[in-house]
Amino acid sequence: APTSFYEAVQLLWLAHEATTAEQVCGSLSFGRLDQYLYPFYQKDREDGVLSREEAEEIIQALWIKISGLQRGFQNVTLGGMDMNGKDQCNDLTMMCLEASRLVHTDQPSIALRVHPGMPDEVWEEAMRVLQTGIGFPALFNDPVIIPTRERMGASTQEAYNYGIVGCVEP
Repeated sequence: APTSFYEAVQLLWLAHEATTAEQVCGSLSFGRLDQYLYPFYQKDREDGVLSREEAEEIIQALWIKISGLQRGFQNVTLGGMDMNGKDQCNDLTMMCLEASRLVHTDQPSIALRVHPGMPDEVWEEAMRVLQTGIGFPALFNDPVIIPTRERMGASTQEAYNYGIVGCVEP
């Protein structure tokens, strides 16, 4: 089990490599990367063993690795809200958006879960990424998608924890 942010990212990449080695790559989703990596990031920051700049470099390196996969459509889902309507954007949300703008490749594609309580800084960075012309982030409206998923039979927890696969499939 990973004990640090770096190890968690390495495990994520190892699992991705194993998956793509087993099959011809198509549409794969990393899911809500900013949510499941955040506890590792937060602990390392609190322990003083990781700077924000080091974390940014790790995320940018991951983006470069993902972009090297040919004939693949890798998706990362960012942001969203929890079951109480609380915004779930965090430092990694911003780092992932920034990495997309700075690395400027067509992968991973970015799905940004939006809602009325999303911070202005996230909206602003999303607009900067869109202005690059790379075609994302794609915007997914939590107040519409979550109740729709529940009506389709997803549990409340599953509905609030949705991710995007392929281009636009919640």
